Amino acid sequence: MRTPAIALGLALWLPTGRAAEKTSPLDLARQLNRAFVQVAAKVKPSVVVIHVAKQREQAIQLPNFGGPLGPDDPLFRRFFENLPKEFRDQFPQPSPDAPEKPRRDNGNSPFTGSGSGIVVTADGYILTNRHVIEDATRLKVITADGREHPARLRGVDTQSDLAVIKIDAKNLRPAQFAEASNVRIGEFAIAIGAPYRLDYTFTVGHVSAKGRNRLINNPAFDQDFIQTDASINPGNSGGPLVNIDGQVIGVNTMIRGLNTGIGFAIPSTFARQVAQKIIRHGKVPRARLGISIQSLRENPDLRDLAKGLREGVMVREIQPDGPAAKSDLKPFDIITAVADTPVHTAQDLRSAVRFQPFGQPLTLHIQRAGKPLKITIRPEEWLPTR
Repeated sequence: MRTPAIALGLALWLPTGRAAEKTSPLDLARQLNRAFVQVAAKVKPSVVVIHVAKQREQAIQLPNFGGPLGPDDPLFRRFFENLPKEFRDQFPQPSPDAPEKPRRDNGNSPFTGSGSGIVVTADGYILTNRHVIEDATRLKVITADGREHPARLRGVDTQSDLAVIKIDAKNLRPAQFAEASNVRIGEFAIAIGAPYRLDYTFTVGHVSAKGRNRLINNPAFDQDFIQTDASINPGNSGGPLVNIDGQVIGVNTMIRGLNTGIGFAIPSTFARQVAQKIIRHGKVPRARLGISIQSLRENPDLRDLAKGLREGVMVREIQPDGPAAKSDLKPFDIITAVADTPVHTAQDLRSAVRFQPFGQPLTLHIQRAGKPLKITIRPEEWLPTR
């Protein structure tokens, strides 16, 4: 009695007609090849090249990437100092005293720096890295059709190394941004930019990791990074890292060492939020709770105080002049969620609080001495000292 059922199952499973013909490895390679060609054609109109003029020569500042061939390595220092200035200009270290608006010059300052940018709106708002346009006296943007446009600075966000510039143009093609939470380790990652002034260079790799943080020794930086092995070099800064659908998954920002296959991009969702706030306000207001924290994941020794919790963020200190001091939050409380957003790490907490409205009640889910509680706190604007 089983024979008819087995035969029917095989008939449903086995392909028939043309579907039964095996696709050759070469055909599969051709399909993948066409996919990459289509991505390049789709994304290129949404990428621009940025040229930067500066009024004065600046002392060489080495990028603080750490690891092999980092700034303390003599070989790296000799190599970096011998690069042409337009390449070195891609990696100035953030200076708290750097002006946030291009200074006026007599129009004779040469365009010695370059980088890349991403079209955000059809009328000419462009997202890039702050370090690409830092200390600029003039900015020039070249679009994919070869047209040159003078650009002006709309605003910068020193805490993320992002900036927005504006050109007077119409009918540009805005880039499509993917949701960063949907990015998967191992998927294709494609970088497009102008490394070493080789405009519209297209390189392919993968998403190597997500959630990389502590890459820069600057506590003001409050976002994590996507790691990729797509080739990124000086001049790629500010350009897009895209997926196989041509959607931006990150803004290429820095590398670790040279020719190591280790590059980092600011995640797309965060970058888009920053761009929108700069376009609207000229700056990026952030909220703060006024606490110092440490995640249980980063310090397993804290789990002895967590009464069975394995993930969450412990409050280590409450600043006397901060919003938390005006709430019922206490040291050693463990924050497990902000409103409806779960909190597993310190980065989760920063991301959940960052763009909360100032002065409005915000519910924190905490655990105190093994008991779950809800605490109401009113975030205030974070005004980092310069």
